[in-house]
Parts: sequence; structure tokens; C-alpha cells
Amino acid sequence: MVAVLLAGQAARVAEADRRQAALLATVSHDLRAPLAAAKAAVSRLRAGDARLTTDDRADLLAAAEESLDRLAHLAASLLDVSRCCGHPARAARGYGRPGGTRRIRAA
Repeated sequence: MVAVLLAGQAARVAEADRRQAALLATVSHDLRAPLAAAKAAVSRLRAGDARLTTDDRADLLAAAEESLDRLAHLAASLLDVSRCCGHPARAARGYGRPGGTRRIRAA
């Protein structure tokens, strides 16, 4: 009986670990994409390429700003999730309940 209970618990822990690893992989990718785009735009601006027109510079700045805005939204969403999932007292105040959930912003 004890062995069956332990096996069930081990299976639940393994599944939780698998889900955590999948979430981490997704979050890592979602954070890297806008960061790489912003870095590329800023690097091109800093390179001092004399062939860049004023419009080119404006486009690069807009691309960097858009990417950084997306990154900020992702970071805010992650903080919202960590607050609701990491603190039982906060969960009791409405996080994670129907009608009391906070909407996580999609970037």
C-alpha cells in the first residue's frame, strides 16, 4: 500500500517537473525574442553606419521600443503569475479564482 502511494507521489512530482521545464523553455524563448530584436536595432544604431537615413534610424528606434515594450509586458505577466502562485495568502485574496483572477497581458 505504501509503495503504491509513493509511486503515485513520484509520478505527480515527475509530471510537475516536466511541466515546469516546459514552462521555463517557453518563457526563455518568449523573453529572448524581443530582447534579441531590441539589441540588434540598438547595435545597428550604435555602429555609426553613415548610410542610415533619418527614416532608417526612426524605424530602428521604433523596432527597439516595440520589442522592449513586449519584454516589459512579459516581465509584468511573469511577476503577476509569480505573485499569485508563490504566495498562498495572495491566492486567498482572489488570484486564481473565477471572477477574481487577474488577466495576464498577452504581448
